[in-house]
Amino acid sequence: MTADEIDLLERELSIQLPEAYRHRMQHFPIGVLVGNTSTELWDDATALIKLNQELQQPGVGWPNHLFALGRDAGGCAMALDLRDEPPTVFWTDRCLLDSQSSDEKKRFDDWLIEWVRDMTADLLDQGVDPTASPELLAAREKVTAKDGFAALASCLLMAAILTSGLIAVMYLFKKLKELIFG
Repeated sequence: MTADEIDLLERELSIQLPEAYRHRMQHFPIGVLVGNTSTELWDDATALIKLNQELQQPGVGWPNHLFALGRDAGGCAMALDLRDEPPTVFWTDRCLLDSQSSDEKKRFDDWLIEWVRDMTADLLDQGVDPTASPELLAAREKVTAKDGFAALASCLLMAAILTSGLIAVMYLFKKLKELIFG
């Protein structure tokens, strides 16, 4: 994110983000995830504005001093408490505030170190270079989706062949039974 995008976040949400967050986001720690909206730490100002505005709606009730850093595939989010100095982060189960505990708060910098370590390990396990460009990850995901579709098509074809074979065998047994028993 650029400094201008972070300024936009602050203006749109009427908040002041901590310097630690501003600095780290301007130098996003995992190159292949730059611009992402799929992890607990998003790098897309427009998506972050939308997410935080949704969370502050009546019924959800996030107070203005909490800033969602992003949301994972399960709908859970990390919340940055803007009142704390140094800034702290805590996990929310499906963005429900009653699921968090102040005992579980971590300093933002400590949480970020753990996140980078864990995310880097996950990416490496998947065969993805964390320092690569985001375009490489998008291209890999497209290939993976094609591979998944091809695997599904192969499975369906094999199931159809097997079913046809079973039907043919059942037909043969029926004919044999008719020949033998009349």
